[in-house]
Amino acid sequence: MNRKRSGLFVTIWCRTVEISVRDKELFHFSKQVKLQNASNITKEIAEAGYRLYKDNYRLLADDEELKSNRPEFFQKPLRSIGIRATDLVTDYFWEQLDIFMDPQAREKQVKMDETVDIIRKRFGFYSVQRI
Repeated sequence: MNRKRSGLFVTIWCRTVEISVRDKELFHFSKQVKLQNASNITKEIAEAGYRLYKDNYRLLADDEELKSNRPEFFQKPLRSIGIRATDLVTDYFWEQLDIFMDPQAREKQVKMDETVDIIRKRFGFYSVQRI
């Protein structure tokens, strides 16, 4: 994410990912997770959101789950699902990286996301699609 501030472009990173889920009966809940490292990489944000969804919502339930204290999270088709990046910081935010992380691969992913953003801005959103 790039935002223009006083003539300079500042990169925005998120430290928390939140999902919101609404079922066909308009029951709504939201969950959030703190990322290990601040990120603006689409893949990392989407994976964190998908993990939250898989951990907190199941379409089918067995008898034991139906008897639990949270039956409202089961067996209801979804009306909407949203993902949001929160706890935003600028690229001037410093943090210690994990020793097992590959910073070159991470930087390559950031550059690829920036390139996709430029292409979509110039040629339209559907000019580049993920499969």
